[in-house]
Amino acid sequence: MLGTSPQTEHTKCPRHKASGRLSPLKPPRRPSISPKKVEAGERNASEQSEQIARMADDLRTVRQELAEAKAASHDPMATVGGSDKELCQRFIDTDGRVFLRGHDSDDPALFRSDTSGLLATQPLNDAHRNLIEATESLYVVAVARHGRDAFDHRGTGYRESVIRKETKAWERVQRAWSRMPAPIRRAWDDQNGSGGEFIPTPLLASPMWQCQEYDPDGFYQPV
Repeated sequence: MLGTSPQTEHTKCPRHKASGRLSPLKPPRRPSISPKKVEAGERNASEQSEQIARMADDLRTVRQELAEAKAASHDPMATVGGSDKELCQRFIDTDGRVFLRGHDSDDPALFRSDTSGLLATQPLNDAHRNLIEATESLYVVAVARHGRDAFDHRGTGYRESVIRKETKAWERVQRAWSRMPAPIRRAWDDQNGSGGEFIPTPLLASPMWQCQEYDPDGFYQPV
């Protein structure tokens, strides 16, 4: 009978060494990535990010245009309540301007030719009253602390650099103004370009209508 020699068995297993132990397997080699491919991948990722950012900007623009178109298609006074609507109708003039003092035009077609303005009339609601009180407090503080220097050379307007220093009174005016109806605030910004700030006319008119308010029987008659 023919047998198989150990040498023949070793030749059938190439990994088998003479010592009878198997050699360890080598880990597979990872394919190398060239710097050019890395750079190209980073460039593609950057371009994709920029494209996404542009699409987001375009989407915001479209939404804004749709919102503006929707707002323009409706009457801006439609959502204004009763007393607020009266404020808008009385103090936004026929030329679209908000008037604060009144009786300051020679054009009979304008309301402000023969009507008291927003800050010189009896308040129509609490927000209107708060605005009048805040502006008059600013006036009193300005006169008490700065005298004539609080006003411009004509005496009809404030010096902004002066009244802005009266932080507490100034901020009270801005808070009260923020509660005015939106159509009045927009009209004021359009005519003054004030960026949302309200710079009032120096007035102390409330004693006139307060006398009428506290004299319901009409004993006091202004001359």
